[in-house]
Amino acid sequence: MKSNQNSFSSTLSNENIKVNSFRNSLVAFSLLFFVVFFAETAFSQTGTQQILRLQVSSGTISDETIIVFMENATDGFDIYDSPKMSNNNDSIPEIYTLIGNEEIVINSMPPLTVNNEIPLAFRTGLAGTFKIINNEFANFPNGTTVKLINNLNGQEQIISDGIAYSFTSEAITKNDMFTVKIVLPDTTVVDPDPDPEPEPTQNITFTVNSNNRIVITCNEKIERNATVAVYNAMTGKLVFSGKLNKSITVINKKLPTGVYTVVVKNAGIITTGKVMVGI
Repeated sequence: MKSNQNSFSSTLSNENIKVNSFRNSLVAFSLLFFVVFFAETAFSQTGTQQILRLQVSSGTISDETIIVFMENATDGFDIYDSPKMSNNNDSIPEIYTLIGNEEIVINSMPPLTVNNEIPLAFRTGLAGTFKIINNEFANFPNGTTVKLINNLNGQEQIISDGIAYSFTSEAITKNDMFTVKIVLPDTTVVDPDPDPEPEPTQNITFTVNSNNRIVITCNEKIERNATVAVYNAMTGKLVFSGKLNKSITVINKKLPTGVYTVVVKNAGIITTGKVMVGI
């Protein structure tokens, strides 16, 4: 009787091995099918798709997910996306993105035109120390950066430079454990020699009356500390200075025949003009 029991247990064990072997082969074949299908339908288009391939590793075992930006792809699930097939092995860490509730291993999106943030899921059946690294970063504009944000502790690290992000985790399945933040370069064109801002001006005129006196007409509000100064335009010598306190101010000083520069300071703005006296 014992011999029959051992024979039955051995047969059952062999059957389990066959079932597991068949299941693993089916998973491998299915994954290969999706990879080949994706390669045929997507990468054969132009070869310029923007590709971000991320890998998570426990040190000995790794898993990957791919994010692609390409023509004809949509934000929803379409023919360019591939579902995630879990290894169902506690010792294998896994990363993936999501479309709705669907776990995705190859997530194709429309061409990247603005900065984008993509939730990145993580799953492990065993606690440990892990690393996430960018294994491929292709066809993005020069200056594009990819930052990985750990939503559990707030840590952030740029991974587009190829440096791995290390972290510890307990056994967990969390769909928004990380955020992949893709930042495009600033393409704002800066004028190296911009036109200067025009200097502020005031509506002030300078004339000479029939008595050869300089007249200043100010059509602005006159501040209490407004001043006026008159210089000989040939020599630069100051010939008059005083306060400006009226909208029409006559400089009641006889000046020799010549050309004079009049300078008015009002409300922090300097206004100048030239007048000819006796000419």
